[in-house]
Amino acid sequence: MSNIALAAPFSDPDIPPAAPLARQELWLCIHLPELALQGLSWPPGIAGAVIHTQGGQSVVHAANHDAAGHGVLPGMSLPAACALCPSLQVQARDHWAEMRWRRRVARHCLRFSDWVSLDRPDAVLLEVGGSLRLFGGSESLISQMRQRLAQLGVHGRIALAPAPLAAWMLARSGQETTVLEPTALRSALGSLPLSALPVAPKTLQRLSPLGVRTLRDLWRLPRDGLARRHGRPLVNVLDEALGASPALLSRYQQPPRFRRRVELDQETDGLDGLTPILASLMGELGRFLTQRAAATTRIRLRLFHPRQRVSAVTLQLSEPTQDSRYSTQLLNEKLARNPLPAPVVALELASFDLHPHHPIAPDLFQTHAEHERSWSQLLDEVRNQLGAHALNFLSLGDDHRPEQAGQAHANPGHNPLPAAPRPLWLLPEPVPTSAVHWRVIAAAERIESGWWDPQAVCRDYYQALDHEGRLLWVFRDLRRGHWSVHGVFG
Repeated sequence: MSNIALAAPFSDPDIPPAAPLARQELWLCIHLPELALQGLSWPPGIAGAVIHTQGGQSVVHAANHDAAGHGVLPGMSLPAACALCPSLQVQARDHWAEMRWRRRVARHCLRFSDWVSLDRPDAVLLEVGGSLRLFGGSESLISQMRQRLAQLGVHGRIALAPAPLAAWMLARSGQETTVLEPTALRSALGSLPLSALPVAPKTLQRLSPLGVRTLRDLWRLPRDGLARRHGRPLVNVLDEALGASPALLSRYQQPPRFRRRVELDQETDGLDGLTPILASLMGELGRFLTQRAAATTRIRLRLFHPRQRVSAVTLQLSEPTQDSRYSTQLLNEKLARNPLPAPVVALELASFDLHPHHPIAPDLFQTHAEHERSWSQLLDEVRNQLGAHALNFLSLGDDHRPEQAGQAHANPGHNPLPAAPRPLWLLPEPVPTSAVHWRVIAAAERIESGWWDPQAVCRDYYQALDHEGRLLWVFRDLRRGHWSVHGVFG
């Protein structure tokens, strides 16, 4: 019997485990069309608008319901808007207030996703591909988001799409659509006008003579020709809208917050018993800020009393600081002027308004750094003594009429100064020049504005010296030919 060699049994090939399928991204965009109006209020029935400066003229950025009823629309010049609605009341656009509202919405969106972005203007984006099942599907998620926005008092348009740019374009265009598959993006976006694309206005102007009105028209053109004639950025934006190229979005990080609470062993009805505890809490705050290279402008102390009563003391600082000793001194002074309404059983110290800490670099003799500190500390001490609203700073508004240009703000602004010199203080009323003798020493500055209301002006302003050597700001009324003194330079 011959020996028959048996083949060795086959061994399993060395096959690597299958990689898990990548989860498809799904982006929800909340577009905030009334962001500029958020937090502003006009009396019922009063037409109001928010304006900004564009190309040297005031332009309507947003209009409330009453103004829109008169035909006032965003992008309209202020004179044209006032011609349609003579009673229109306007306020200057506040970019910082808009950003605060967007951040507020973003903080609430963190309940739905850990990836939130504020990169697109007037909107909040969040990636919700991993959250759909948790919130019961896309319809349920959108419904819960709308409820959250209603609780905040915010009106938002919501769109859902596999690409963040597509979601933003749909929501911004008023198409509150849900697109779940990337293959459906071209159809969903096709009817949008070219103005929905975030590209330079010159690019859109060059496309207009070609008869291109919508994205569908644009996609019919040869891709290579578009890149050669209109630039690669246009093609890149189209790819990003279809999800063919990745979107590089920055992630919103909720700023750190400090909050500490101390329960007292027994009721305390005097400041002597609270001072060492407060000093300890302020020391913790100082270390918290130092470790994070942060500074604060607002500190809140809450005092808890029996029967669930709570009183609070807020310290508002003019400049961000991490100097806990200085803040403790101000807070103690404020407590000393406000008697405790009842015995205290617990204290809570909190600071939410944190900023990056930028220490002032001292010069050779430290005079500049000391001046900056002494100025901000003087402001804090005056406010601490007289109240938070006792001090105001002057800044320029959008109205060019001198009588209407000055605005008072609680914090110093950084408005650019007018090109021509202006006196800091104006006279209560212009004084006819028949009462003074003066000599013009500078060329005229023409101010012509306000024709839409009864306070219209058309004047040529001059700097002039009177017989006592005072530098005056005088004008000639171009309609009546009269001369008047409007201000005095310091």
